[in-house]
Amino acid sequence: MGWNPSHELIVFLVICGCVVFVFIGYALARLYGGDTFDGPGLPGMTPEQASYMRDVRLRNREDMFHALQGMEKGHRGEWNQNSSHHTEHDIAGRLRTSRT
Repeated sequence: MGWNPSHELIVFLVICGCVVFVFIGYALARLYGGDTFDGPGLPGMTPEQASYMRDVRLRNREDMFHALQGMEKGHRGEWNQNSSHHTEHDIAGRLRTSRT
């Protein structure tokens, strides 16, 4: 009565599901876990480019954090360009203090 899958198929599907969950976990760890690489950057990348990319990553994380804070307060994460919670000076200061 109905569809009766074999045991081998069930094991295969469970293994595939586990692989998918591992990839999702890795992606979330990379997204929210912070930078684990603090080297000189990719080959050919100047220090200015590496510094700029650090600033962009920090700014994006701050924007995500503040958007989530707005969603918790019932604002549905609406973005208002005038209500930015950071300035470039703040970001540079935070980078300097976090490295000391």
